[in-house]
Amino acid sequence: MAWPIARQINDIDQRRADRKEIGVPTLFRRRSPPITPPESATLLNLSRLGFLVRTDLLIIDGEFVSIELPMLGEMKARSVWSMGYDVGAEFLVPIPTLQYENVLAVIERHQEAVQPERSSSTPESLSNR
Repeated sequence: MAWPIARQINDIDQRRADRKEIGVPTLFRRRSPPITPPESATLLNLSRLGFLVRTDLLIIDGEFVSIELPMLGEMKARSVWSMGYDVGAEFLVPIPTLQYENVLAVIERHQEAVQPERSSSTPESLSNR
């Protein structure tokens, strides 16, 4: 019977916190040696506990990294997994609920503001906000 197996897979894939699909430019860096300067990246999703970022940096599981978030600045994290250009990381200190909601609101306003401009210009990084 396939249903119990599907339920097991679903239970395994459950996250400890809901993630918000985002897809916005940001800055990302390796914090483990060799430490890198901030580089352009794309924040694909975000939760209070972590994030998924697409980056050109080669990141090894367990390395310390950081990402720029509006209103919060540089947030330190530990990479949990990486596959190709995508890196999943867990914040060293979770984002408090109210701050998380404020960050999401800023990101949503940013996305609405750049939507009409997207076809004619390079996306502006959230770190400039």
